[in-house]
Amino acid sequence: MLVRGGTKWLRALCFDERGQIAFSMLLMSLGAFILMALSLDGGLWFLDHRKAQGQAEAASLAAVIELPDSDPSGAFARALEWLQQNGVDAADLPAGPILAADQATIDAACNDIGSEEIRVIIGNTLGGAGDPQYDTVRTCIRRESIVLSTLLSGVGVANISAVASAKGGSAAGTTVMPWAAIPPDRDCDAIGEMCDVDENGDGDTDDPGETGACTFLDCPFGLDPERLIPMKNGNNNNCTTESCPAIAITACGTGASNYRDCITGDEDNESGFEVGDTVVVETAPGNLGVNTSNTLDDLAAANGDSSHSCDVASTPDGTANGLDADVVTGPGADDLPANRDDPLCDYRKVVLAIVCYEAATNCVPPNGSNTLLVVGLAVYYIADWAAPQDVGGNTAQSCDSAVDEDAPGNYNCGVTWGFLLQGEDPAKRFNLDKIGGSPNPFAPVVVALVE
Repeated sequence: MLVRGGTKWLRALCFDERGQIAFSMLLMSLGAFILMALSLDGGLWFLDHRKAQGQAEAASLAAVIELPDSDPSGAFARALEWLQQNGVDAADLPAGPILAADQATIDAACNDIGSEEIRVIIGNTLGGAGDPQYDTVRTCIRRESIVLSTLLSGVGVANISAVASAKGGSAAGTTVMPWAAIPPDRDCDAIGEMCDVDENGDGDTDDPGETGACTFLDCPFGLDPERLIPMKNGNNNNCTTESCPAIAITACGTGASNYRDCITGDEDNESGFEVGDTVVVETAPGNLGVNTSNTLDDLAAANGDSSHSCDVASTPDGTANGLDADVVTGPGADDLPANRDDPLCDYRKVVLAIVCYEAATNCVPPNGSNTLLVVGLAVYYIADWAAPQDVGGNTAQSCDSAVDEDAPGNYNCGVTWGFLLQGEDPAKRFNLDKIGGSPNPFAPVVVALVE
């Protein structure tokens, strides 16, 4: 039974338009909330992915600095260190690296990564078969990211992924000094090869014990790091004997001021050499003694070394083509290891091009304009210099003007002399460029993020 007036009330309720705006606002608010949640989720996904990408890139770049190396443990430890520094919990770190022998294995190593997992892959991609050194680090991160919009559907999480790869290898291009090293064995340029070494300094490698005397990793291109490398050891020419370890070249221009500026790094002209290219340069005649010595004095003073505390007391064996193993290995105070590890002496670490005049069997170019093949690059430690002309040294007396360079048993140290270094970075003023396709232990190392 209807109460009197009930039908009127019901009719009024059905036709009353009040409250429609409130209902519409409710629907609009719900839509706005969904859109806001989606936008917030997108921002959270982006930030979480960016954080993970930063962690992967930092780990790969930090780790590859430890390479090339046949032992991956240093690179792996550095990757873990930088993952933690960038917010990864220790409990989430991988227990060990995944080692890979080629690029395909490296690429596939992250295909089946779990939803909450980090992988560090350390591999060899540049040296090819027979190369024992790792050169690439790839870091893969996959983890869950909490989101808001999916909470409404009961999902609650989404997976984000990040991958970064970095390579470290021998530099194939850089600015260089106006000096160049001459390779005794131009064709010994790959891991696994045995290089010929000129052990007696007669300009060839045909004598007993010289052919195949040293592995490429120890003596690339037949250049021995335990032998003193003199530059400009002779008047009016680049070499006085059949053996010619180094020459002066016009890498930055033909004038005397260009030569000086090329040594100090003040030269604006292009001096970049790339491995495999041919370059047309003037092979500088004369011993350039005073110009070289004065310029190196200026370079030392500009780097806080006016007292020449970075000099290495070189005692080359004149009967063994400048062999100076005791100074190279140390551990004397004036020996090479003490100075090469001193930051003050970093300016002494310079880059030489290793060049070959292909028309000559021993790669030595004549004076004048020549086309030379750049077979490699090398970091060179400037041990000392003299003026106005070349000086001598022996196993008992370090290179000095008081030693007759032409006397039996003595070695001609040139107007400046030094040693080729392995595994060292040059002074920062050298502009390293591109990674070479094959390792070279003398070359500076270039590190690059490639993925």
